[in-house]
Amino acid sequence: WQGSDNHLWEAWYGPGGWAGPKDWNANLDASTEAPVGSAPSVVFTPGGTQQLIFWQGSNDDLWEAWYGASTTSGPADLSNRVPQVAGTPAVIVAGGGQYVVYRQPDGDVEDLVYTNGWSAPSDLSVAWRAPAGASAASTPALAVVNGSVVMLWQGADGDLWSTTIGGGAPVDLNAAN
Repeated sequence: WQGSDNHLWEAWYGPGGWAGPKDWNANLDASTEAPVGSAPSVVFTPGGTQQLIFWQGSNDDLWEAWYGASTTSGPADLSNRVPQVAGTPAVIVAGGGQYVVYRQPDGDVEDLVYTNGWSAPSDLSVAWRAPAGASAASTPALAVVNGSVVMLWQGADGDLWSTTIGGGAPVDLNAAN
């Protein structure tokens, strides 16, 4: 959760009961700007072997931290890979990859994929040649449907939009009904 100090905090439940809270920002040196600027998004890899956490920093950069093999890693600033983000990123693990989808300040939607290394970010709004109404007014939600990563979001026109990552142009679900 995002603490009142704008740090990333975690508590967890295990065989011994509740543990924590843990201040993830305590892993950073004082010169690093990772205070939390949005609610974090958390996902577990299949089998629960690794926990992945993504959030918008107070500097509008995309940040990641992860826990696996009894080791905490990060937070890492992904700003060298992505432009600034606007709001909480969405994350899902599917088909051997990590999919991170985020909204840019101009409303365009971008994705970043990790499979044996991070891909270059892809501006999905440009790739779709999306109509103006499809610009994201909210953080997209992700789900796996029949093995494909499906994204849903509220467009700038207030309608509900959907697409499959890597699968084509967005569809205005309000207009389709």
